[in-house]
Amino acid sequence: MAFRLIFTSSPSSLTGSRTGFCTVTRSAEMSEKLALSVEKCGTYDHENMRANPIFSHRKIWLGDKNYHVLSRIIDSGADYTNRSNYIADHLVLTEDETLLVPSPAQAILEFDGWMNSYEGAPKFLESVEIKKSTQKFAPPASMWQEYFSDAGKAALLLSESADIYAKPEDGTTLLKLFAQASALCTPEAKSWDYTFTTSICRGENPQDFSWKVHTNEIPEIAGANSSAINLTSGKSPPAPKTPAADFARTAKISNKDRLNLKVQKPSEFKPKIRIARNPQENRREISGEFKRNLLLALCLILVAAILALSVFLLAGSNEGEFEAKMQIQKNSYMSNIPLTEPVEVRATYSKIRADMKDLTNEARWNEALSLWDNANLEDFNPKARPEILSGMGKKFDEILSEAEEAIGRRDKTKASALLKKALPALEIKDFPNKTKRARMMEELKLKVQEL
Repeated sequence: MAFRLIFTSSPSSLTGSRTGFCTVTRSAEMSEKLALSVEKCGTYDHENMRANPIFSHRKIWLGDKNYHVLSRIIDSGADYTNRSNYIADHLVLTEDETLLVPSPAQAILEFDGWMNSYEGAPKFLESVEIKKSTQKFAPPASMWQEYFSDAGKAALLLSESADIYAKPEDGTTLLKLFAQASALCTPEAKSWDYTFTTSICRGENPQDFSWKVHTNEIPEIAGANSSAINLTSGKSPPAPKTPAADFARTAKISNKDRLNLKVQKPSEFKPKIRIARNPQENRREISGEFKRNLLLALCLILVAAILALSVFLLAGSNEGEFEAKMQIQKNSYMSNIPLTEPVEVRATYSKIRADMKDLTNEARWNEALSLWDNANLEDFNPKARPEILSGMGKKFDEILSEAEEAIGRRDKTKASALLKKALPALEIKDFPNKTKRARMMEELKLKVQEL
């Protein structure tokens, strides 16, 4: 479930402490700290954009968590003071939730609930379900072929950063071009490393974006930038000579490039063999008794060598059998999965983690942990269970923090409901910092009773 936040001009904010541009609605589970960070994502230039939407993907680091913010910002007419208004609609995804969608551009295109205006009193809303989606912009990169006469130029966006020139009304087209470029990423999840905006506005930091679109540049200035991608004129730098560019043109990619395999040349083999020369013909005569003794000695040496080799092979066989058994036991959960399908194993793991994240966000603690324990994927990521418990602990702390905020507002009903929601987590045997968190829970209960 992704968090959602709506930011626009209003006579009162959700918290009741602000007027003008403020948050009017957001997910009830979203923390205040995260909400304050998301509020700063984006602005709107009415004169330049002429009522066209701006789409963007940003990354926010908050504590030890990384969030992805997908935004749509558009003109919203006049506000309550009869001044120009805009509405910024934000979806906030965690790293686990990004595994469900091939790229941020596709996620923005697929979401059909973007708001054009907000009316009514501020309120909390439900989080948004992020459904599993398949790749819809796979190569060949047909739109890059259409606009730039070479599908391989889609790979230009896989460099560290790119400057793009376009018109204010090109937002949706840009998203599709971004989605086709993102489809070249291997592995697919790498597409979420790239941030972008379809129109960078005054006051925004260009360093926040990998792909920056300029919609207010003078044509002569835009044309002079030979390293930029110009959607209006169809000009751009040559396509890079990379496997990604070939992939964009042909839709074919080798397993080496798809899986990022590093292939090394085998070292040159130089056998060190000494060939014995024939004995000299003029050797001395050897007695018959010496020959018999020499033959007997050679037989004894041969027997000893055979016995030693047998012992060595037997020991090696036992050791190999033991290692094989240990390897089978270690990877028992993968015993029925062909070696040619590593992506499906990862998808199964990702799906389990995403489902667990949803259950944790809903405070269904025991269900989430049971889902993992019954999945038999411990060996795929031995650190996963401690990470899961740590994530539950952080979610528990968020709920207690929200309860404390509700107590500060003297909202006894809300605070009691949040404490009740968090309580079952303390029933988990190995819940992290259990004693400390139980003490925090009791302190908040006493405060609720005093209301």
